[in-house]
Amino acid sequence: GHYGRGHPLQIFFLRMRPSTSAVHLLLALLIACIALLAFTANASEAEDDAELSVTLSNAPLAASDKAANALPQWSDEESQQQESDEQEQEWMEEQDEGEEEEEEEEDEDSGELNELLLQLDELESSLDDDMDDQQDEEEEEASAEAESTNIKRLTPRTFRPTVVNNNKLVLVLFYMPTCPHCQNYMPTYNRLGRMLSEMDGVVLTRMDISQYEPPVDGVDSVATLVAFPPSDESR
Repeated sequence: GHYGRGHPLQIFFLRMRPSTSAVHLLLALLIACIALLAFTANASEAEDDAELSVTLSNAPLAASDKAANALPQWSDEESQQQESDEQEQEWMEEQDEGEEEEEEEEDEDSGELNELLLQLDELESSLDDDMDDQQDEEEEEASAEAESTNIKRLTPRTFRPTVVNNNKLVLVLFYMPTCPHCQNYMPTYNRLGRMLSEMDGVVLTRMDISQYEPPVDGVDSVATLVAFPPSDESR
């Protein structure tokens, strides 16, 4: 009938079957490639996700490792700083102890020096006292001997009446009790006084210039013996 010869469209399909199979094959291959690509993409994304998760999971560990590594370093620095502070503190304590010991030694040395100076002062004072006593004794002996030989002791008040206003020859010895020359000469002058004590025209006197200023010029040293003629004659 009408369909016996086939519909033109049917004929077309029949004629296109080989080509349709090829197209189907190509489509299948294309779909397979797309699926492969999708699978590959999914696998790559899965790997990336896995790496990311591993990275994220390792991040706290790395941070903890860094913190753990930093903690010993910080602990070492703190320990070194503490050790340095302790050494500095020990050094300062040693310095303080050394200064205290030096001060104690200086105090001891100063105390010993002061004690030695005190002893020297006492010894010097004792020697001065002994010398003063000896000089006083010698002066008293000389005065007693001079009085026994009629050797008058002069003062500024008695000098003029005894020496200037006198009609006798007056010998005046200007001396100092502490002068060695005077001490050596005084016994001779005393013997001279004893020898001239019976002579009426001679008067022997003495004047201590350590106590009084010489009332005449020319007495520059001791012992000095000056003769004053009688007052009725020119000096």
